[in-house]
Amino acid sequence: MRRMGSIQKWITYRKDDSGEEICYVTLEGLARLAHVPVTSVRRMQEEGLIAPIRGEERLFPQETLRRIAKIERLRAQLQIDLGGIDIILGLMERMEEMEREIAALRREARR
Repeated sequence: MRRMGSIQKWITYRKDDSGEEICYVTLEGLARLAHVPVTSVRRMQEEGLIAPIRGEERLFPQETLRRIAKIERLRAQLQIDLGGIDIILGLMERMEEMEREIAALRREARR
């Protein structure tokens, strides 16, 4: 495990099965970097909106920061509760998946 820089207490790099280094963030680091209280991050985890990596109760993939930003935008701008946010995020993820599928189909059709 390698740590670096001034945020070293929040960031950890670990190798995945292919040997590639992946960046993970602690629960406290998520809160600090996303500018939200630790209690909010814990609640997001309890509600199933974010999830730590397997075997690590408080270590999250760095992509979780983007997800927290989406959650906070929905809470602040639209004043949606966490249950509603879960539904909206699921729909947004499905739309992104469908957009990728459409793009792949278009690439195939051009061949």
